[in-house]
Amino acid sequence: MNFRHGFGSLLRSEDGTVAVIAAIVMTVMIGFAAIAVDVGSVHYDSRRLQGAADLAAIAAASNTSNATQAARSTFTDNGGWTLNSLIVETGNYELDPAKPLNQRFVVNRTPINAARVQATAQSPIYFAHIFQDEDVDIAATAIATRPAEAAFSIGSRLLSLEGGIINAILTQMLGSSVNLRVMDYRSLADADIDLLKFMDQLAVEADIEAGSYDQVLEADLTAGKILSAMAKTARTDNEIDAANALDDLARAISSTTPVDLTRLLNIGNAANAEIGTSRQYGLAAAVNALQMVNALALVSNGAHQVDVNLGATVPGLTNTQLSLLIGEPPQGTSWITVGEKGAFVRTAQTRIKLSVDVGGTGLLAGVAIKLPIFIDVAYAEGRLSQITCGLTPADRRVTIATQPGIVNAWIGNVTNFTDVNDSPTVNPAQLVNALNLAKITGSAHVNVGNMQPEDLVFSASDIANHRFKTAVTQDYSQSLVSSLMGDLNLGVNMLVPDLLGVVANQLKTLVRALLSPVTPALDMIVYTTLTTLGIRLGEADVTVHGMRCNNAVVVQ
Repeated sequence: MNFRHGFGSLLRSEDGTVAVIAAIVMTVMIGFAAIAVDVGSVHYDSRRLQGAADLAAIAAASNTSNATQAARSTFTDNGGWTLNSLIVETGNYELDPAKPLNQRFVVNRTPINAARVQATAQSPIYFAHIFQDEDVDIAATAIATRPAEAAFSIGSRLLSLEGGIINAILTQMLGSSVNLRVMDYRSLADADIDLLKFMDQLAVEADIEAGSYDQVLEADLTAGKILSAMAKTARTDNEIDAANALDDLARAISSTTPVDLTRLLNIGNAANAEIGTSRQYGLAAAVNALQMVNALALVSNGAHQVDVNLGATVPGLTNTQLSLLIGEPPQGTSWITVGEKGAFVRTAQTRIKLSVDVGGTGLLAGVAIKLPIFIDVAYAEGRLSQITCGLTPADRRVTIATQPGIVNAWIGNVTNFTDVNDSPTVNPAQLVNALNLAKITGSAHVNVGNMQPEDLVFSASDIANHRFKTAVTQDYSQSLVSSLMGDLNLGVNMLVPDLLGVVANQLKTLVRALLSPVTPALDMIVYTTLTTLGIRLGEADVTVHGMRCNNAVVVQ
């Protein structure tokens, strides 16, 4: 009985229970505190690693040619990290809100403008070793991009400003009566149009008050409204003479057909910028006003064929008929492009048919020599192959890989002039028919051959001063028509037998003598026509109108 009473008393006793419970609770609390310390330490290290990864991604994006070393050095300099692994990948990052985040960065896609850094390390634990022996693995990923853009174009130097031929061509292509003076063309050739200011003026013409420049490029605007926007842009920059000439052109145009602005301009990432932010965007790109007029004429001509009767305006010629066929530029290109590495511009394939009549003398008195000249010019290309931003603006450079178009010229009759997708078929032409008593045929062919692309490097000074550079196919010093005359092969078919060939030789000599004086005039027609279309024989002129270098920023 005493035993039972003693044991029950012991069970009912509360002496020491609080101490036991307190000891257990304190142990648990200390354990949780220890775990909290370790969790906090791991979280802190994870944040430090992420910060270092962000800096490493910026360093890699700023130096994509040596991205891994740049990233590794950054981890060493920012926390002295000993990494378990480091993966650095370069590629292209497209800041497109319409794309999911995980699809905006593509490894190895050009143009290379971004880097992704993936790093793992270990965060030490101090109190949690009772649960596990190893430190905690932590990881961080960051993507940074440094977009660099350049605005460039390929075209002629516009050295020929004879008003008559250019007026005739622009009249046909713009659908208006163009009658500018040589001094008007000179004022256009001497003026530059700020590209993004021009986009703001286009937005005004299109009645678009808010949105992005991409919406402006999709607007239905006629050539007249586009010229009006050019005039307003020129006037804001105090290019008064050029603005007046552009206003005259705008008033003369009656066409209501919208122009596809994307064939005229490709402004790259700037298309996503908000209207009215041209000054903040940071792309100082100015384009020659006369080049823009010529480019507008090219994209405005819906039929892509121009027939101009130059009459007998050239001494020695009794009639001159000029036909142009302008092919569609390859898809995905425009006359001027703003883009990153890999962007390109191409001229349109062009065909010229020049039919002239030369008055005969001597044995050919009263008989016209009909000379058909056919020229086929493949497109020239300029491709942005490198942008170097450098440490300072003075270190900036842009490289354009440039390839002139192939030029083929014939004296002869072409049977498929309107089909630029087919190789031309050219047959010997009948130049003279002297009352069926004597028929003279002629043919000639000159090729200005192709070449590998030539790198044209533009310094910061070149870009600031809008200097053009030229890629040359070969040493081509002779004029095209003169070269054709040198290759001219004549054949004579006589109704009356010419046993010794004396008359035939005299006729051939006479034909050459009659054609020789008009050759310089024909060269001038061809030269002026091609330069109006932005084409040089065997050459390609490239201008870098501006460039934009951003600091690398973390985007993911």
